[in-house]
Amino acid sequence: MNVNPYLLLDVPPARSAPQSLVGRLQFEVGRWVDESSLRYEAWRIGRSPPQRIRERAERYRRAIDFLESRRALENPAVLFAQPVDVPAVERKARRFLGLPVCESLRFESRPQRIFPEEFGTAARDPSGRNRWARAYLWRRVDRRRPVIICIHGYRGGFPVLDGRAFGVRRLFHSLGFDVVLATLPYHGARAPQGTSSGQLLLNDPVRTIEAFVQAVSDLRRLAAWLRAEGAPSVGVTGMSLGGYVTALFASLEPDLDFAAPIIPVASFADILWERAGRRGEHADARAAGIDLALLRRLFSPHCPLGHRPRVPAGRRLVIAGEADRIVPPEHPAALAAHWQAPIEWFAGGHLAQLGRERALARFARLARNHTQGC
Repeated sequence: MNVNPYLLLDVPPARSAPQSLVGRLQFEVGRWVDESSLRYEAWRIGRSPPQRIRERAERYRRAIDFLESRRALENPAVLFAQPVDVPAVERKARRFLGLPVCESLRFESRPQRIFPEEFGTAARDPSGRNRWARAYLWRRVDRRRPVIICIHGYRGGFPVLDGRAFGVRRLFHSLGFDVVLATLPYHGARAPQGTSSGQLLLNDPVRTIEAFVQAVSDLRRLAAWLRAEGAPSVGVTGMSLGGYVTALFASLEPDLDFAAPIIPVASFADILWERAGRRGEHADARAAGIDLALLRRLFSPHCPLGHRPRVPAGRRLVIAGEADRIVPPEHPAALAAHWQAPIEWFAGGHLAQLGRERALARFARLARNHTQGC
């Protein structure tokens, strides 16, 4: 691209602060909840020793050198070029508390070893749990309704919680969609034994890159299976990390009918650099040769700002929280500008998404207007 897409993160988002008393209260509560969570996270993780930061810096530089040798930084699509087939899916009826009966889906994933063995085996999964793609499907018997794929956030992957976050019951019963909750690599039932959901996804950039390639492959094959099963149209939405994956998926899959990231990260490099600052690590990181520019380069193969959406214009929508401090408003605003898509704001924050009903109603209208067979 001729223009540095990360410059969009420096542009203040065009939004207005909530004017009503209720809106201001939702804003303040949302901001307080997010800030409290960030302070706890910084305390829990603590400051990394300088030696560990120097070790990270060496690993980061080696990873960048390898990606440059494959020309993956110039053309990141080469990492996502796996063929898309219709997988053989195992199905089992499941019921989760408060949700309709669903089908638990499982098919063999195709994790790609992008980096050579010399980068170590920390990214591997001896338990084999991450080798199986998983999803949970709510659908009518006739299988002729449009489908929404919903992608959970970081540390998610639990249907009983994700189903409520996305309003599965309303989407399924009231709005006339079949719904799929997709599980990202290293999350939920895919988390290797001895790890918590999502623990392994972001703590090493080598694993992170391979995991995002795997996630896109899983989602594209899931969409192919849904179409083979009779779905007349397939769209996607996701929250936070899931919003990031939604934007990446919508940039690599040519046949999606709509895409609506919710409170999406636009650049994980920027998020991780900001978190390092909260822990007081910036001086040690710079001394070791790590800065924001290096992190942006390292994470660029999967950053949505480095890809163009393949979902048609008019079928894209970004939803964001005014009070969000975990994914600051600059991120959804940058993605919306990059996508040339409208953005719908709600008053609350990232964890306490207060006042989001109007935004989700706009998403529902977008989905209904751009699906077939409704």
